[in-house]
Amino acid sequence: MRRRWRLAATLALVAAAGSVRSSVPPVDPNLPSGVARIEITAKPLEQPPGQLGALDYLGGYVLDADSPDFGGLSGLRTLPDGSILMVSDAAHWLWVKTKRAENGRILGLGAGLIAPILDAQGQKLSKKTGDSEALDVTEGHAWVAYEGDTRIERFDGPFTSDPATAMVARPAERIALATLGPVPENGGPEAMTRLPGDGLLVISEEGKGPGGGASGLLRRPGQPDLRFGVLTSPDFKPTEIALLDANTVLLLTRRYIPLIGVSAELSRLDLGEVRPNAAIRPVVLARLEAPFPVDNMEGMTVEHIGGRTVITLVSDDNFNPLQRTLLLQFAIK
Repeated sequence: MRRRWRLAATLALVAAAGSVRSSVPPVDPNLPSGVARIEITAKPLEQPPGQLGALDYLGGYVLDADSPDFGGLSGLRTLPDGSILMVSDAAHWLWVKTKRAENGRILGLGAGLIAPILDAQGQKLSKKTGDSEALDVTEGHAWVAYEGDTRIERFDGPFTSDPATAMVARPAERIALATLGPVPENGGPEAMTRLPGDGLLVISEEGKGPGGGASGLLRRPGQPDLRFGVLTSPDFKPTEIALLDANTVLLLTRRYIPLIGVSAELSRLDLGEVRPNAAIRPVVLARLEAPFPVDNMEGMTVEHIGGRTVITLVSDDNFNPLQRTLLLQFAIK
């Protein structure tokens, strides 16, 4: 979220002079126009694996790359081959290979690709139209949710087999979200997941949902849109959701208090308990807060590997040199 933490952003001006990344990456004739190769470094965090609430912490990294477009990561999904697809709130795709242990733990990152997300005319998105905040991928196609110009767009793959080609695709469908209800310009659809049977679940960052809390929208084919409220711990705001199973989603929320810092929570939300025009309170599984390594956690993906559920989180550094891009992994016990 580019407008977050204005105090920290102001202080960052002092440090920015020594933190400027290199400019335009070299053109690769073997890639579609606009797509560039990117090398991402992954420095292991010192925090040892251990228990955190109802989760097991598997490990994490500080990510960096020598590209001015790297950062602001707000949406994350794992592809069938174990690679990762992300979007930034500066309207960029980022795809990267991963090196994995048998239990799903990420041991390092390999080659990557980065490219701007395009509009229906094949042009780069503007600041107002390109605040991409959430991502989901099913059957090789990608769905991206945007704040500001509130909408979801579908991009037809092949993200799972040829991400370089998929990155230059124009949106094939624009999905309106009027039934999400009124939301602030910078507090719109922040969390999104596709559901089995071509359903859709969207949760806003802010807004006034029924019964209080953030606004939620449950959409299923052949049924009226169901609007509901999502109650979180005090001052925590939704940033992402991902399917745990056909009837349960994992909710990521984040809290920022100036001069104190940032925290995050992971909660379980049962779709069977969602009722129209009523609020639901997810069950908190774990809270991430200092001294545990945490930043502005915004992206999340869930995988089922070797009989257990593996969760991967990524943070949005707001392109602020005082923040970090963290990649954290957990398993549900």
